[in-house]
Amino acid sequence: MEKAECSNWDMGLLRAFDSGQFAGWEKVGSGGFGQVYKVRHLNWKTWLAIKCPPSPHVDEKELSELVEEAKKMEMAKFRYILPVYGICRDPVGLVMEYMETGSLEKLLVAEVLPWELRFRIIHETAVGMNFLHCMSPPLLHLDLKPANILLDAHHHVKISDFGLARWNGLANTQDISMDGFCGTIAYLPPERLRQKRNSDIKHDVYSFSMVIWGTLTQKKPYAAETNILHIMVKVVSGLRPELSIIPKSRPPACKNLIKLMMRCWQEDPSNRPTFQDITSETEELSTKPQEMPQEKAEQAVDTNQTQEEPQVQPEQLKEKCQSDVVSDSKQYSLSQLLSQLDSGISQDFESAEDECPAAGPMADSKKRLSGISSIDSAFSSQGSISLSFGKEASVIAGISATAQVWEGEMRLACFLYVWGKEKKIGCFFEQCARTFNVHPNRRDSSPLSPHPPTPNTPLEHQR
Repeated sequence: MEKAECSNWDMGLLRAFDSGQFAGWEKVGSGGFGQVYKVRHLNWKTWLAIKCPPSPHVDEKELSELVEEAKKMEMAKFRYILPVYGICRDPVGLVMEYMETGSLEKLLVAEVLPWELRFRIIHETAVGMNFLHCMSPPLLHLDLKPANILLDAHHHVKISDFGLARWNGLANTQDISMDGFCGTIAYLPPERLRQKRNSDIKHDVYSFSMVIWGTLTQKKPYAAETNILHIMVKVVSGLRPELSIIPKSRPPACKNLIKLMMRCWQEDPSNRPTFQDITSETEELSTKPQEMPQEKAEQAVDTNQTQEEPQVQPEQLKEKCQSDVVSDSKQYSLSQLLSQLDSGISQDFESAEDECPAAGPMADSKKRLSGISSIDSAFSSQGSISLSFGKEASVIAGISATAQVWEGEMRLACFLYVWGKEKKIGCFFEQCARTFNVHPNRRDSSPLSPHPPTPNTPLEHQR
C-alpha cells in the first residue's frame, strides 16, 4: 500500500503508523481474523499489539473495513473496551494496546480460576457491553465470546474485535456472510440461526449467557459436538449447555448467577434482560461471591443457635481448669504433655469433620501436627521453636513456645491464642507450669513454689 493512498484514509482521530516505528515483532496469536503481533514502539518505549488481516495483500474493501473497525473502537473508548491507537501502513494492521494476560479463552484452559475472579470477569464484561448498548445509537458487538475478551496484567477485562460490530437499526450488508452466518455458531442466538435476520441488542445478551457458562465451567459450550449443524439443531430446539457441568463446590452466590444466565439464553428475545438489568445483578454478586444470601445466612444463624452447645462462662472454665490441675498429682514430661495436646486437638478435628462433611476446602482441613512427638528434643539447648496450627472449623490455635536454659534450669513461656470451643488447652499449660516449676504468666526469673495455690489466692493469680 503506497503512502499516497494511505494519506487519503479518513482516519479521524486515529494515527497512521509506519512499520519503522516498531521493533521486536513477535507473533502472539493467529486465527481466522488474521495474525496478532506484539511490537515495541521505539519512541513511546512501550509494547503494543498489531492485528493484521489474514492476507498480506489488502484491497480497498478490506482496508475500509479495518478503518471502520478502528473508528468504532475509538468512539467506544471506555474502561472495559480495548484501546486503539490507529492503523499501521505496511504491513496493514490495527494498532492497539497490548494485553499481557491474553484472551479469556486461553486463561480458562490454562488454570483453575478463583471464584472471585470469575465473578469479576463476568461483571466487567457486562459493564463493557452495557456501555456499548448505551451509545446513541447502540453499538452491537455481535461476536462476544471468550476469545474476544482480553485481560490486562491485573486480569481486568478489555472487550476487543469489533470487526462484526454495527450500529443498531442500521442495515449492514456484511451481516450475512457466504455461509449465512457471521460469528461463532455456539454463541449465536436461536433467532439468528433460524431467520438470519438483522440482530438487535438481545443478540449480545444471548452471547453473554454463553460467556457466563464458559467462565463458570471453564469449558467451551457444545464442545462435544464436532458438527456445527448439530449445534445449530440443539440451539434452535431450545437445548442449552448442561448445568450439571458447573462445579458442585461453588459459592452460594453462584445460584443467582446461574438464574441470570438462564434468563439471558431464553428462546424469546423479549424475555431476555437488558445489560442495564444484568449489570445491576452482577455488581451485587461480584462484590462478595463467597457470602451466603441474606435470608439463608439468617436461617443458618438461627440453626446454629438452636444446635449450639451451652457456652461455658470464663469463670467456670478457670475453676474447672484449676480443679483438674489440683486433683491431678501426676507429673508429666514435656513430650507427654504435648502428646496430650496433640490428641486433644486431633479429636476436635475429627468432631469438626463430623459436623462439616468433607467437601471442597474442608476435605483438606483434617491435619495432624507434624513432628510433635519429638518436639522435646528441640529443648535440649538454647533456642526457639514455633508450632503453627492452620485455621479449622472449630479450633483456630497458634502456639509459640520458647525454651531457654538459665542456671541449669529450663524455663518455658507459652502464649496461646484460642478461638472456638477447645477446653483442654488451659489445663495443658497448667501442667507445663507444674512440670517445670514455673508460672506461665510470670515474667521474672525467680522459681515459684511447687505447691498449689491456696484457696485465699485471687483467681487471676492462681492461673
